Amino acid sequence: MKKESRMFLSFALLIVMAVALGILAGRVTAFWGHSLFEIADIIMNKLTFIASVFIVFSAFMVAGAYFYGKKSDDKASKLLNQGVITSFTAFSAVVSGFCGVYDVAHAVYV
Repeated sequence: MKKESRMFLSFALLIVMAVALGILAGRVTAFWGHSLFEIADIIMNKLTFIASVFIVFSAFMVAGAYFYGKKSDDKASKLLNQGVITSFTAFSAVVSGFCGVYDVAHAVYV
């Protein structure tokens, strides 16, 4: 019973977030007068920049793991895992951002 209520709560939260995102996208397009393609282009440009900063940040995390490795293996392995996960996520976001910008640049506006 408890697991079902947790699943329902997760599903309800997902639906509420999707509705809020849809309302936000509608309001932004109505207020600024841009199409969703232009807004997606702006978001992808920002995402690409922010993700590249996180790649540099993850490199510092991996370097910190090396220096912590001399003192504590637990802390070093935790920091190394976080650095690797951050770098993979940021790299994926950069690739998605570049693909999104290319896709939006060649989209057909109707």
